[in-house]
Amino acid sequence: MILELSTTQAADLIKERCGFSYYAAKLLTEYFEEKESLEGTPVEFDPATINEWAEYDSLHEAISDLIGPPEEIEEEWEENAHLYQDDMKTYLQEWSCYPVLEGGGIVVVYSER
Repeated sequence: MILELSTTQAADLIKERCGFSYYAAKLLTEYFEEKESLEGTPVEFDPATINEWAEYDSLHEAISDLIGPPEEIEEEWEENAHLYQDDMKTYLQEWSCYPVLEGGGIVVVYSER
């Protein structure tokens, strides 16, 4: 038996069962809905798989935790952080092999490698 969830229901379930903020849960829900639409197959709610994603307060925090301090990755990070946001997002996305989800002031990254 398959139970279809609305975006709000799925986000609430992810928030409740996986400990994400509502904004992160909504970003993940929208990502999974887009994936369903593109692939034509339903995505099953699996807390273990969802917990392979991590929520961060900023791109800088995600990069520091997952890859290492940006200062070591890009020598001039501190002086020019505003210039590297897009490049570092792309770098992090390529590193994780998944999209970097941003919205509501948070960043969600697939972190199991």
